Amino acid sequence: MNDDQLLQAAIGALERGNAVRALEHLDGIETVTATAWNLRAVALANSGEMPAAQEAVQRGLSLDADNAPLLLLNAELLEKQQHPVAAEQAYLDLLRSYPTYVSGLLGYGWLLATNGDPEGAQAVLDRVGPHVQSESPEALALGGLIACSEGRINESRSLLQRGLEADPNSIRLHSLRAIIAAISGEGTGVMATHMKTAASINPVHGAKMGYEARYVRHWALAPSRLVDRVGTARLWLLWIAIFFGLRRFWPDGPIGWIALVYVIFALYTWIAPPILRRWLRRKGEL
Repeated sequence: MNDDQLLQAAIGALERGNAVRALEHLDGIETVTATAWNLRAVALANSGEMPAAQEAVQRGLSLDADNAPLLLLNAELLEKQQHPVAAEQAYLDLLRSYPTYVSGLLGYGWLLATNGDPEGAQAVLDRVGPHVQSESPEALALGGLIACSEGRINESRSLLQRGLEADPNSIRLHSLRAIIAAISGEGTGVMATHMKTAASINPVHGAKMGYEARYVRHWALAPSRLVDRVGTARLWLLWIAIFFGLRRFWPDGPIGWIALVYVIFALYTWIAPPILRRWLRRKGEL
């Protein structure tokens, strides 16, 4: 086979999930182009060989510094290797050259959403346009993750269902499903099943989202999960009802202490999640 045929054979092998066979095809290419390096990097990443994949990306960029798929893959690899700051800079560099690149926008939005910035992720998602938001499975996954992180679980489930109908093999949709299961308290068995499905589609992404699911199920986030389930407005109304009920029927009761508990609870659910995420990341568990 000539180089073009070998490239097509490598693409076919990757589509079938056979990274080893893809690398065998790529080894036979005589004139290695930026496209070939990109395919090699994807195959290596899918095999879990992240440093080698990163090296392949750099070799490709040395041939074509403005290659959009390679720039995107560079950002994704940095993200998978738990380098969020470097990954964000790589996404920004990509989008500076290709500001309307949908895959780059959605990748950047996912990075922001999984690192505690749903507002920033929503701003990025808005840049892809309403048609992409409503039709693209990856955009639906991002929208669902944003909704989930803001406590809108039912909306997140709706977006997840629409996305899976369009693409039942989307790694990000299966990862979102695992996160929803974790937040909703559907049980570790259900969450593990979803994570196993995600990992079978893409082992690297599956492992990363497994860490994310472990974060949202951490015992320290139990108060935040209560807010997510009940809703901020309902919880606020419940506290008001308790406060004024006590004032009316138990005027000598510990009203001040109860108000203080609520203030502490509210501050905890606001402050604890980002601190916990940074702590777990520093320990290498996220």
